[in-house]
Amino acid sequence: LAAKAIREAVIPVDDAYFRSFIDFGATVKEGEEEGELKASVPPIGCTVSPNLEVDSWLRFPFSEIDFGGGGPCAVVPAWLPVEGLVVLMQSLEEKGGVDAVVSLSEEAVPLFRKIYHEMD
Repeated sequence: LAAKAIREAVIPVDDAYFRSFIDFGATVKEGEEEGELKASVPPIGCTVSPNLEVDSWLRFPFSEIDFGGGGPCAVVPAWLPVEGLVVLMQSLEEKGGVDAVVSLSEEAVPLFRKIYHEMD
């Protein structure tokens, strides 16, 4: 069912679709404020919050997903634009295990490790 939905969504993405996207991009002149494309996510290195936020994806049944080639070999968020965000997920490698994806700047890693080991 999921594979069919994805296949149907991808079918209209053809040469004409990409050409229209390129044509649209050409209508925006560099440096002009009016009509300028705006970023939809913060720039890399932009800290939205200095705090740590933990989100749980533990109840999402990622291990049951099958697009026709078997279950997933890995599941991770595509991109975490928010520094300090931790996403907890069911481990695909260890039954009952939990994987944590942590989004931090390099400068924050030593402090995170220190805090993490103090909680152990």
